[in-house]
Amino acid sequence: EELRLAAIQALKEVSRRDARDEALFVARGILEDRKGSRELRLAAGALLQAIAGPSDFEVARVALLALDERYSCSLRTHAAHTLRSCAGPRGASPGLVLELARVAARSEWPEARCEAVNLVGQIEDFGGEGMIALAAALEDKHDEVSQAAVRAIASLWPPEPGQASQQALQALLLVLAQPERAELRCEVLLVLPRLVGRGISEAAAAVGVALADSDVSVSNA
Repeated sequence: EELRLAAIQALKEVSRRDARDEALFVARGILEDRKGSRELRLAAGALLQAIAGPSDFEVARVALLALDERYSCSLRTHAAHTLRSCAGPRGASPGLVLELARVAARSEWPEARCEAVNLVGQIEDFGGEGMIALAAALEDKHDEVSQAAVRAIASLWPPEPGQASQQALQALLLVLAQPERAELRCEVLLVLPRLVGRGISEAAAAVGVALADSDVSVSNA
């Protein structure tokens, strides 16, 4: 294994300049093998980050394998950096947003779902269709995921709300009607003032109801 790690490091040094395809082949083989060692998988993640470039969706597809990882925060971090590099300007990668939405909805690991939600908020266009996936993520049973979805929706809120943002707003307002989710309701109340345009009257009414909430943390928010 030490020899393989040394070979990966050497490939990383030349991959961007001369051996991108070879580096991608090696990284894919390692990451597709879920039984590989943590050290090898982490090295493969670093190799992907080294070769990532705008609109390189072959690299992005392999990085999605690394993102859907539970036990290595470092590997998920490499994957997230790689995916941001591959996405290019905000709104330029609808296909990648769709793939991230699938991870957010289907991964069995809450850490991976949370990272996917964060990435949608960072690379989707303002008011884009990714907001619908974020609205669905509000129902995630893990607070770290649902709270990340609230913040991502707020970060994508457009100057002129459209269908996707209106759907996201309605999902946020539904959260306020769930008394068992006090922390998530607080998150929603913190972002509602940023939401302008159509639907703001409903938001104002929901805030008024929250002021009378029996949970002090909610009414204070």
